[in-house]
Amino acid sequence: MDLSIINISIEELCGLGVVALLVVVQCFYSLRRKLCLRNWLKRNRFSTEDVVEQAPVSVVVFANRENGEGLTDCVHAIMNQHYGEFEVIVVNADSASYVDDAVTLLTMEFPGLRSTFIPDTNCNVSLRKLSTMLGVKAAKHDVVVFIDADCRPASPYWLASMTRHFDDSVGVVVGFTAVDDGCDSGFGHRYRAFDTALENSQYLAAAIRGNAYRGNRCNMAYRKSLFFKNKGFSETMNLKYGDDDLFVAELARLTDVVAEISPESIVISKPRDYRVAYEFGKYHRYFTQSKLRPAAEAWSVAMSLVRVPYLLVVAAAIAWAVWCAVGGDYVRAAIVGGSALALYITEQLIYIFAQRKISSILSCKKLFFTIPIFRLIRPYINFSFKARASHVDNYTWQ
Repeated sequence: MDLSIINISIEELCGLGVVALLVVVQCFYSLRRKLCLRNWLKRNRFSTEDVVEQAPVSVVVFANRENGEGLTDCVHAIMNQHYGEFEVIVVNADSASYVDDAVTLLTMEFPGLRSTFIPDTNCNVSLRKLSTMLGVKAAKHDVVVFIDADCRPASPYWLASMTRHFDDSVGVVVGFTAVDDGCDSGFGHRYRAFDTALENSQYLAAAIRGNAYRGNRCNMAYRKSLFFKNKGFSETMNLKYGDDDLFVAELARLTDVVAEISPESIVISKPRDYRVAYEFGKYHRYFTQSKLRPAAEAWSVAMSLVRVPYLLVVAAAIAWAVWCAVGGDYVRAAIVGGSALALYITEQLIYIFAQRKISSILSCKKLFFTIPIFRLIRPYINFSFKARASHVDNYTWQ
């Protein structure tokens, strides 16, 4: 074929071919995660019939000075669950007096409520892990569900949805939390919503594919027997955190880990200051995951690296089209520049709609025009968090 007829060179066709290939790769990655979550929902719709004849469970509520103000609402929401037999255990992690007062009032209202506490001490231990161990040891039932005091189940079928997967092969269920709309309205709240949806979709999709590497400590469940079989947190007792990523990765070697993302399983998080909690979580998450290096994170980094040459090639094609237009070669400018721009816009729209669907599934804010900007700057923001993660108090002896 004589390409001179359409006034375009082989080199220009090759450049457009490279752009098209990179667009296909990125669209595949964007749609793959969305389809994974959507297909799970289609296959695993929750039914009230799942409530029938489920095994008794124990619910452990982590409370401390930071989140204890929400304890009353949390316990009320748990006690109103449509479930057979279950118990609730409140662990006061740092002997906060107002947590004890709230427990006293709640015990008068719910006589079956149980509680324990960690003495206010300066010993070098992880309060989060020690609280978990106390809660698991106090639990009467084999299946233990975990939630924080500043969270509340969004549905009366939360327990039923989180525990319906347990059988002889499944020992861990990981869920997710959605942030209360009124908790995050300050500067950067749109970016935090975008980043949270991406992180949640990443670890949940990995669990759905059988490659679980983390969970969410505010909404997860596992077997008590499995906890002791793994010797608790013995491998990571020197770390303050890792109870829902390093520990889940350890349990994944012993049992099947499944994800639960039905609307009934959602837990609403209402922290005192979400911006601080978000940054705090990012620092510690990156530190502990540096010891895991999950494949899902490697894929995310790879796609970020692919975007660099992709954007450079698109920019070069558009710049070349402008140069051709200045020289009077409008046909070539229209073909090269128009094709590159059309491919770029197509890829961006596919990513935007995939991300909006993910946000809808995970009950996060649905953005539109800001998504391309956040997508561009996210790798640099994450690099900043990773660079500073090792300087935060991650060890129990710090």
